[in-house]
Amino acid sequence: MFSRVTRNFIIILLFPFLLSSCIETAAISTFSSVYLLKKNSFKKSISDTRIVADITQKLTFNKKRSEYKNIYVNVNYGRVLISGYVKNKDVLSNAKEIIWKVKGVKEVMSEISIKKVKRNYLYDTLLASQIKTKLMLDKKIKALDINVEVYNKEVYLMGHVSSREEVRYAAQVSSKVLGVKKVVSYLRVNILS
Repeated sequence: MFSRVTRNFIIILLFPFLLSSCIETAAISTFSSVYLLKKNSFKKSISDTRIVADITQKLTFNKKRSEYKNIYVNVNYGRVLISGYVKNKDVLSNAKEIIWKVKGVKEVMSEISIKKVKRNYLYDTLLASQIKTKLMLDKKIKALDINVEVYNKEVYLMGHVSSREEVRYAAQVSSKVLGVKKVVSYLRVNILS
């Protein structure tokens, strides 16, 4: 009924739901990191989703998994952004070491706090949805390959755009959404645009 690629993609998307612990956030991150709006992005999305699933699996089934339960993962073209909080720098260092061992990881960017931060997950999800909608509908932003992660009202943008102006404009659009405290851009200009 489905092609092999489509079937694998569906399995990868559903994989985080099958895991235990605090994995519902990994599943949400998986879906929020998947953008199928650009040529060749289907293959990229499968690769990024597989990286998220592998990282989630390695952190979840690790003997120290309780230390990693507040780490949120977003992947774009093999570039991994981790946000959330951990109890100390050693835990962060260990998590990064685990992430670097995952096949396909090209870069690890950390926005991890070393203190407990109370998060309003529902509000963060609402902000992310509003920002994604504004970016998708804005005619000045040509590239639709932008991932949006929100943690504690702080917005993290990842992906590729066609110019430096789009990098600035995407951050500006995001910062104007009511409730956003800060915008951090990991957007890159696509040289081939």
